[in-house]
Amino acid sequence: MNPVMSTDQNAPETLEAASAQGAKIVLARDDWERDTRLAHAMGYAAALLQHGLIDGNAYSSLLDEYRAARDAWLLPGNGVVESS
Repeated sequence: MNPVMSTDQNAPETLEAASAQGAKIVLARDDWERDTRLAHAMGYAAALLQHGLIDGNAYSSLLDEYRAARDAWLLPGNGVVESS
């Protein structure tokens, strides 16, 4: 069964699914994958905003989360934070 996304603006399940994109950024294996996942997450949030599933404040918060995940990304094996 596929999960159904609510059509209500800022529905908790919609925001939870969007926030989960940040965890995927942190788990990237290299900087290319990190940047690709960041672009995907930002596009996902933009689509939610465009279709009225989130408001501007939620969109801004999601972008902040995604950027924080990018900034928290650690290079695998050495624990050094990669700067963008």
